[in-house]
Amino acid sequence: GLLRIGKDGSRKAFTASNSPLSNDSVMALAFDGSGKLWVATYLDGLFTYTPARGFRRFADAASIGSANTVCLACDNAGGLLYAGTYGAGMSIIDPKSEKVIQTLSQDINKWVSALYIDRSGMVWLGTYNGPLCYNHALGRLITYNVGDEALQARVYCFHEAADGRIWIGTGEGLTACDRSRGTVRFYAEGDALPSNV
Repeated sequence: GLLRIGKDGSRKAFTASNSPLSNDSVMALAFDGSGKLWVATYLDGLFTYTPARGFRRFADAASIGSANTVCLACDNAGGLLYAGTYGAGMSIIDPKSEKVIQTLSQDINKWVSALYIDRSGMVWLGTYNGPLCYNHALGRLITYNVGDEALQARVYCFHEAADGRIWIGTGEGLTACDRSRGTVRFYAEGDALPSNV
């Protein structure tokens, strides 16, 4: 379920037994520019929440193609929400109209395990087959050369450092991609990581 902790420390739990959330497997949360909370569940798709309307099922869920929504990223500057699924790729959603604009589901990205928007607005997708980027101008996915170790590894997370490097956490270790220098550094157990995962 979902736990809301107030500024005063008060707590309220939302579960399938006491709210319209019909599944307790909450995988990701994101706030859009209007303050609406988006809730991704593993087995029952997307929900939205506002104090005025409470929880509501995402009306355009059929356009996503999977109820297994596992990650979210909100680009408030661009006014878009990205939803990654297990089995149906990534959907791009207009949060204002609550409509799916585009769904990208190819063999290379059907299983999306992480989403991240860097400071330049580039959308990074973690897949079971390594990292990808979404090119807004072309409206399609592109591969980004981040080194052999990360190319075929399942990606769990991304983070952009203050110096602009993109850190990519995978099932094979950690990759640091310095786009300004065009260099990639791979770290694994031999570099003092406790494990490669």
